[in-house]
Amino acid sequence: MKEAVNMFLLKSKGLKNGYNRIISESKKLSNTTMMNFGILQLEKEQTYENFDSEERAFLLLKGQITLLFDNKERFVKRNSYFDESPICLHAPQKTEVKIISNTNSEIAVISTQNDNVFEPTVYDDVK
Repeated sequence: MKEAVNMFLLKSKGLKNGYNRIISESKKLSNTTMMNFGILQLEKEQTYENFDSEERAFLLLKGQITLLFDNKERFVKRNSYFDESPICLHAPQKTEVKIISNTNSEIAVISTQNDNVFEPTVYDDVK
């Protein structure tokens, strides 16, 4: 049970600006999620850059952001994750991703080891 508790970083004071780790992949634990999960809080006009060696998914929870990846640029917005379809950038390892926040924004970030190479894709028409 102690291993499982160590896997989680519990936040009692709310989220800070920047990346907030919630779950961390740990090769040392026998009971692991095999992925990282956190919430990225960005203020208006703040930029976040990511060039990890892991597969990543950036799920917009709320706000308006500009995604720059693979020589592409996409403006996306979402006001409610209860009332609106999800918007997610799925990127393979070593793909440079830049997020520019046009408003205060919140993004779930999920990552895991995956050596497969694929085309980065924005999913924004999920029904």
